[in-house]
Amino acid sequence: MAFRKRVTVPAIHFVHTLLDGNRMIHLEARERQHEASVIESNGRARNYLVLDDFVGEKIAVSLKSIAPPNGIDRVLVLPDANELPTADSNWDLSRVITRWAYPKPLNISDEAGEQSGLRVAGVVDSWKNTFNFKEERVEAGASVIPGLRPPQIGALYCALGHWRASSKPATVVMPTGTGKTETMLALLIAQRIPRLLVLVPSDALREQIGSKFVSLGWLKRFGVVSDSAMFPVVGFLKKMPKDAGALQSLLNRCNVVVATMSIAANSRASHRAVISDWASHVFIDEAHHVSAKTWTGFRDQFAEKPVLQFTATPFRTDGKLVDGKVIFNYPLRRAQAEGYFRPISFRPVIEYNNERADAKIMEQAIFSLREDLAANRDHVLMARVSSIKRAEDVRALYRRHAPELNP
Repeated sequence: MAFRKRVTVPAIHFVHTLLDGNRMIHLEARERQHEASVIESNGRARNYLVLDDFVGEKIAVSLKSIAPPNGIDRVLVLPDANELPTADSNWDLSRVITRWAYPKPLNISDEAGEQSGLRVAGVVDSWKNTFNFKEERVEAGASVIPGLRPPQIGALYCALGHWRASSKPATVVMPTGTGKTETMLALLIAQRIPRLLVLVPSDALREQIGSKFVSLGWLKRFGVVSDSAMFPVVGFLKKMPKDAGALQSLLNRCNVVVATMSIAANSRASHRAVISDWASHVFIDEAHHVSAKTWTGFRDQFAEKPVLQFTATPFRTDGKLVDGKVIFNYPLRRAQAEGYFRPISFRPVIEYNNERADAKIMEQAIFSLREDLAANRDHVLMARVSSIKRAEDVRALYRRHAPELNP
């Protein structure tokens, strides 16, 4: 039996965990949507379905890991599902828990390092002639042709111009919400930066910024970067390895490494030397959070290498000016006039009994989400908690009361 469906499959990530929980992630393909023929497997037991001719591939969808059948290019597992989807099901498989079981990830953490070295170099080579200086345009009737926003394109030109004339540290000032991270991504591809160190002030920002580098944000979707450009191999440095050789091995397998300033600047001298020798460029996000003493000591390691600081304000939290020549400063007044700041609809929940608070918050949150979905807004609901245990409890609560929303 076969039927046609518009199917969405999740992104394909290769995740490698190295020493001390440090990760490297390489995105092979984004989430993809395509119309495909869905074919049931032979036999009485409905073990798997086949998505035939899904962007040139055959994908088996199963409830558990299976040996790849003949002619199958990939196997996608739905571990939390009780049954396989049917012709009447929602085939957006990116909104449910899934994992790719086949093929196995490429071995970019091979101890010999040869394969990984070739791979990261191949990524940079793939960026040649793939960057387009495409600006966002508002046409008649307020329709928007997507591209880089005015503050992003301005910062991009200023940074590229600065690097042609100087190797001294420089600062880019862009108000919150104007797209600092996408500007970093644009510079990575436009300049074809081979080895980029990105320093952030917190663990949460390491995950947030690192995830953007993994997917290149909106650049491919907006046509700023061509589809032929490979995604970078991104390392998330959570804990400094004790051995400098292990750190060198991790760095050599990455195009981009994201770390907190505290981990990088407070490491041993031998480790700082390895980092400064590896990095060809350094970006610092939220530079106003870095104390002058911490940054000055670490910056001296990079000699004449390009260092670019990004901040929403040129003043540090200690009241001093951020180091480095300000090469671009987008006015806050202009950002306000151009609509980069939008009002927030705050809906307070008052409940003094902690045992009932989660349920009250859930009720208001789900009501708001259903309101948005009914108005054709493609919104998602996020619940932020403090621990894995709390996350499990809150997820169970949402699954009991709104299973159709796929919590």
